Amino acid sequence: PAVAEVEARDRTMTAVVPDLGLQTLLGSDLVRDDPVRGAQAVLGELAQIWLEQPGTERGVALSFGEGLQAPGAFFGPLIRRVSQAPWLRKLPASTLADRFPPRSPTPLATLGGASFGRSYVEDIRDARRLIDTYRSVLVQNGTEPERLEDRLLMAESGRFLADQGQGLEFVDAVRNRVEGVFDKIRADPQQPNTLTSSSGKVFVPVTNGNDMPVRVTVRLVSNHLQRTPVSTTVLPAETTQTLGFEVHLNTTGRFPVDIQISAPSGRLIAQGTLIVRSTAYNRIALLITIGAAFLALMLWARRFLPRRTS
Repeated sequence: PAVAEVEARDRTMTAVVPDLGLQTLLGSDLVRDDPVRGAQAVLGELAQIWLEQPGTERGVALSFGEGLQAPGAFFGPLIRRVSQAPWLRKLPASTLADRFPPRSPTPLATLGGASFGRSYVEDIRDARRLIDTYRSVLVQNGTEPERLEDRLLMAESGRFLADQGQGLEFVDAVRNRVEGVFDKIRADPQQPNTLTSSSGKVFVPVTNGNDMPVRVTVRLVSNHLQRTPVSTTVLPAETTQTLGFEVHLNTTGRFPVDIQISAPSGRLIAQGTLIVRSTAYNRIALLITIGAAFLALMLWARRFLPRRTS
């Protein structure tokens, strides 16, 4: 049934329950690989449910939750097909619950038995965040993030409840793959950048050693800089690209600047150090130096003045 009355802890509530077959179809490879055919398949499944009892009104629910991986191109064809089907009537969830009330309360099943440890769950969450970061740096759409997600789903399988060490092998494989991509993105300037004034341009070589282009954000961070220069750029595959940054200095001399390379999602993936050397004179210091030199000259010149004799 599309509507159920759930009973748990001496409380009851009415819930709209999605059809299991339709939900499985929504999460299938067909919907992801061919959205138009996927929409047609969903309509076909709805037609099959209707043909079982064509003269009887029944409620059927679909759920489009956050975990649904259906592409955007799927929803337009699905909405058009559902709205044009004469044997379908669209209802809000509240109206659906009123029109097709549950027949009897259904006890809510309680989960029991073995469960994954907290550290195991955290490892899977961290690996899933890594996949999201990896997906954000990709310039070209690919299927590898989805394959990595499938590995994490395998790690969540009940077969690893008794042997979580084997499940962690899938998690480690995901982590090693993503971190291997990030390890090939680096900034390693070999020479200091020298500025002759309090502002100017510094140059940072950034290398992408992967066989695919990546999109990254590069920041220069230092207390010696008035602002934090930022550049988001696409690094071609297996190349080193030199980025120029306009900087304004707070101090002179030689000092390090942190290079932070982040994914567009904001996660830091690499770091480096740039040495900046400024030979600009500080105006106040220059005036003090000139004044001191002038005073020293005056004191030295007094030696040659004729002395008054009595």
